Amino acid sequence: QLGWIDPWVVDRPGADFLRNAVRTRWLFRLYFYTGEMARPPRLEGEMPVVRSDWQWYGEHWVTTDAVLTGAWRIPGARRAALFFVNVSDQPVTLTYRLSRDSYGISAAEVSRGTVVNGLPSGTDQVALPLVEVLHFAPRQVVAWELQW
Repeated sequence: QLGWIDPWVVDRPGADFLRNAVRTRWLFRLYFYTGEMARPPRLEGEMPVVRSDWQWYGEHWVTTDAVLTGAWRIPGARRAALFFVNVSDQPVTLTYRLSRDSYGISAAEVSRGTVVNGLPSGTDQVALPLVEVLHFAPRQVVAWELQW
């Protein structure tokens, strides 16, 4: 769920972030309606936090990590989708470790398709275990589709 919001927010400044999240969710819709939620990626490093007013019945301040993550698998399909969203206004750099047992991966390498802000940005082959330093731009939505 991308949020409990009024439709008019698409006309406000900053709506590009929401549009990017909606485009990304649309590209990965198969995972949401046929898949199952998996353990979210765990990022290592100095995680900044964000404080935001969720406006439940007046002011309702909430503090969360700056980079939120999620993962979905399609049972029996040998594929998973990982999501990384920097909800802050600052760039964030963190490290991610992906091993074969992270999502039941049965191969020594995976094909990784990357989508940034709702736009496909390429596919590469990565050997496992993978240790990668990730740089997230402010309000950036990144998704990986892993296939093995």
